Amino acid sequence: MELFKTDYLTIQYRPEDNYLQMNWTTTPSSSEFRKGMNELIEAMKSKNCGKVLTDTRKLGAISPEDQEWSSSEWATEAAGAGFKRLAILMPEDIFGMMSVEDVMSNVDQEQVATHAFFKSELDAEGWLRNQN
Repeated sequence: MELFKTDYLTIQYRPEDNYLQMNWTTTPSSSEFRKGMNELIEAMKSKNCGKVLTDTRKLGAISPEDQEWSSSEWATEAAGAGFKRLAILMPEDIFGMMSVEDVMSNVDQEQVATHAFFKSELDAEGWLRNQN
């Protein structure tokens, strides 16, 4: 079930497995990145779902400002929306990979969802299905 779609991002709800899937399809601008991340919070609230699979393989590098925003403001809002589990399909390029790792390492671990990094979508889906 599609909840949000633009040329840079799609957010879907997978009711059969009760998780949200966030697919970045190209590198977004800073405002697009923040809009997409905030749309994910709205999706978590509307579906009462705290499990997310995010496909960052085409995300590209995240600016230092957006990394800081993600690991502070956004993480606090997401925790309040019930964010619990995150399966991350890692970016293909080294700069994108480092950006995602930096965001996750700077988040207050008590606020952030339990997370794991994956190269395979099937592995990410399997892990997420087995999470409570």
